Amino acid sequence: MEPATSLKGLPGLDKIVLGLADDAEKIMVSLYDLQKSLDQPNSPLFSSVRKELRLQWDGLRSYLQRCHTFGGDVLMLKLELGRESKLDLIDFLNDMKISANELRNFSPDLKMKDISEAFSKVIEPGNPGSASSSSFIKGINNPNLKAFVATIGRVHEPKHLFEIDAALERTNSNFRKMCEFWEETYNGCASMIKRFEYPDATILPEDAEQIISDWKRYQEATSKAIASLAKTDSAILVEAGSEDKRQKFGLGLFIEAIAKWLRG
Repeated sequence: MEPATSLKGLPGLDKIVLGLADDAEKIMVSLYDLQKSLDQPNSPLFSSVRKELRLQWDGLRSYLQRCHTFGGDVLMLKLELGRESKLDLIDFLNDMKISANELRNFSPDLKMKDISEAFSKVIEPGNPGSASSSSFIKGINNPNLKAFVATIGRVHEPKHLFEIDAALERTNSNFRKMCEFWEETYNGCASMIKRFEYPDATILPEDAEQIISDWKRYQEATSKAIASLAKTDSAILVEAGSEDKRQKFGLGLFIEAIAKWLRG
């Protein structure tokens, strides 16, 4: 008799998604503080970087919504266990495996390579802060980010740049963990399908309860992350010193409140 199918051992998705949302807020606040310290309201350079970040976060939010949909399928699996045939369960697991495969294949595309590279260049020792320094900005493909790096390199106290760079490093680290999570989830679905080929294969009730408990936690965290990213997505376009926008949308005060909270 083939051993009962185990559903344990998946890495935690909740810490990953909440970490991504938290660092998105930190990047937004630090960029706001950087622009404020330089006294450059309505700067085209900052506007371009904000749009690049918003584009990335739009993609991340859409991706997390797909993760949330997958979680709903996992929770649905519990209902299917007691009333569907083994063949129906295998079909259901095959659909989940396909979804997990799509999510794991898309994970590497989330990495903020250009943006991370740009901010790393800015705080790199020896940055001449000159648009003519072609060797310095080599490797940055995005023209908006290239112009930002060449100009912003003149900052003498790059505290906020270090904060942004650190948050981007953590973000890319969490993207790698996300990829590993979906790799293991895909392999877990494939393993369960293979085990169900044995006549006596079953799912231990305690294992089923554990995975349901985990995914309820993942679902709650993913919902929080999506909501947080939606707020950050709106607030990122608010430029420091743009009082009219701040009053119109109330987002400048939102950023200031987050900044105070992050600094304790």
